[in-house]
Amino acid sequence: MAYGLIGEKLSHSFSPLLHSMLGAYDYRLYPLALDELAPFIKGNALEGFNVTIPYKEQVMPYLDDITDKARA
Repeated sequence: MAYGLIGEKLSHSFSPLLHSMLGAYDYRLYPLALDELAPFIKGNALEGFNVTIPYKEQVMPYLDDITDKARA
């Protein structure tokens, strides 16, 4: 199983370290430019990923489901 974090600048992220303590799965950082976002979302083989600034709103059209609170 593979998971990750997508965003623009991720060098400061502690996510891989934290996820290594949470479970035995691969968790990587995926720094992306805006023009790389859609192709990544459509073509990745990850089980799931977290999204950070500045792409939280840009990923919304690709979601299967979103709560009203998250949409707001």
